[in-house]
Amino acid sequence: MVYIIDNIEINILVKVNRRLKNIRIKVSPPNTVTFNSPSPLAKDYIISTIEKHRRFILNHISTPINHENDYSIHLFGKKYELVILESPTPKYTILADSIIIYSPSTNDMTISQVVMLLYRMELEKIVENNIEKIKNDMNINFPICIEYKNVKTFYGECIPKRKKLIFSLKLAKYDPIFIYYVIYHELTHFYYSNHQDDFYNLLESKFPNCKKIQHELRKIKYNDRY
Repeated sequence: MVYIIDNIEINILVKVNRRLKNIRIKVSPPNTVTFNSPSPLAKDYIISTIEKHRRFILNHISTPINHENDYSIHLFGKKYELVILESPTPKYTILADSIIIYSPSTNDMTISQVVMLLYRMELEKIVENNIEKIKNDMNINFPICIEYKNVKTFYGECIPKRKKLIFSLKLAKYDPIFIYYVIYHELTHFYYSNHQDDFYNLLESKFPNCKKIQHELRKIKYNDRY
């Protein structure tokens, strides 16, 4: 369900959990309000609750973005205009200042899938071309399984017991220095599971100014359409 407050589209989610006794409301940037409820909720109730807490909600979501004609994304820290062309085969072409997206359909969901393909292919090039060098630098000599997922909750994840690294597709948006940082960061988890002092001491010895880079990464917010 989508509800509009002051020209801002609010995505409304209702999650039913029979174990709950009361309704809980969570506001998540950029523009999502989640109702956790012990039972399904009527539309009128949802709308009245949103209106009742509109000031609180507006203070905790992003500012409105007009996407009507804004087809652009970031790749490796650079902004590209998107050119959408219909084609039975999903693919893309990167030019100097624009990226041509060939999509079987011009609806947003299908275009988004092609853009995710772009992010995956380009991120994979960076990771695969550098992972062995970085592993050697970290004195890691065992094979590692690498996966790529369309997630927004983390940049990277390490699962030491399974010798696996997972990278978020959104990493492709960022300058390669941040991608290298995330690779070093996740590989350090093969030595330390938590972010204790020893973790950052090792990471700093292999990737100088790591905390500065980490701070800069967290400050960057891309309001791309995809």
